Amino acid sequence: MSLTVSLRGSCYRALTIYLRGSCYHALTVSIRGSCYHVLTVSLRGSCYHALTISPRGSCYHALTVSLRGSCYHVLSVYLRVSCYRAPTVSLRGSCYHALTVSLRGSCYRALTIYLRGSCYHALTVSLRGSCYHSLTVSLRGSCYRALTIYLRGSCYHALTVSLRGSCYHSLAVSLRVSCYRALRVSLRGSCYRALTYL
Repeated sequence: MSLTVSLRGSCYRALTIYLRGSCYHALTVSIRGSCYHVLTVSLRGSCYHALTISPRGSCYHALTVSLRGSCYHVLSVYLRVSCYRAPTVSLRGSCYHALTVSLRGSCYRALTIYLRGSCYHALTVSLRGSCYHSLTVSLRGSCYRALTIYLRGSCYHALTVSLRGSCYHSLAVSLRVSCYRALRVSLRGSCYRALTYL
């Protein structure tokens, strides 16, 4: 059904976008303004095809992207803005196909990425920005296939990569940045196949 939610203004306070229906096709949530306070994007329906969430403005406070539905196909979460404070990306649904989480902005503070669902296919977590403070990537689901984690920015403080799920196929963790402080990579799951550290 080609749904587009486009926010291009400025100075939003306590903005919440709820999509709780089912069977969305070519859904795009585009947020390109500036000065967002307490922004929440909550998707709790099922059967999403070609979903894109793209906040590209600046100065977000308490950004939360929460996906709790099921059956996502070609899901992309792009965070290309700067000056995030306490952002959270929470994926707790099931059956994700071709999921991409891309963070290319700068100056992230207390960033948390939670992936607690199940059955991820071709999952990519790409962090290419700079100046991350207290970054946590937490994967606690099961049945990951072709999982790739890219960290190519600079100046990470208190970086934690926690993988506690089970049944990982073709897992690659690529750390090519500089200036790490308190780096921790924790793999506590079971059934790892083709694990690579770069």
